[in-house]
Amino acid sequence: MKQEDGAKIGQSFVTIIIYTIAMQPFVERLPLNDQSLNRRAVDVLQVNMGRYCNLACIHCHVESGPTRTEMMSRETVDAVLRFLAGTEIPTLDITGGAPELHRDFDYLVESARKINRHVMDRCNLTVIFEPGKDYLPEFFKRNEVELVCSLPFILKKMSTNSAARKLLIQAFERCNV
Repeated sequence: MKQEDGAKIGQSFVTIIIYTIAMQPFVERLPLNDQSLNRRAVDVLQVNMGRYCNLACIHCHVESGPTRTEMMSRETVDAVLRFLAGTEIPTLDITGGAPELHRDFDYLVESARKINRHVMDRCNLTVIFEPGKDYLPEFFKRNEVELVCSLPFILKKMSTNSAARKLLIQAFERCNV
């Protein structure tokens, strides 16, 4: 065997070892790094009510917008509530395009509160300015809804959209009931 043949064999051997380690299932690699996977109780049930939204943001990962029509049915909303009632999951996290624009949003929130669940709403805040939605700030307060809001960048010296900035400030004022 020539010297260069040995180098080729050694190189192949290293490649095979690296490939074998890389292809090892994740769960088998954990102990090698003194790690383990431990299941814990589910503490949040996140529900996407649909893709209809009053905005069309380019960062939206589900491409929600005003032209989207996919919405959760009342039958599915009831199934979510039955499931939630049969568990000890303490939090219902409601999302979607703009979940507040779903016809059964209020029903879902009030029903979840009746079974003593904490409710989170992923809200874009501008929804409170939509026709017929001016009651939402009081509704959120009455039902102790935790708002998780998407906010635009509004630093005055870095933002040129003063209308958006004013709308956001108005939304904060209205939600501070």
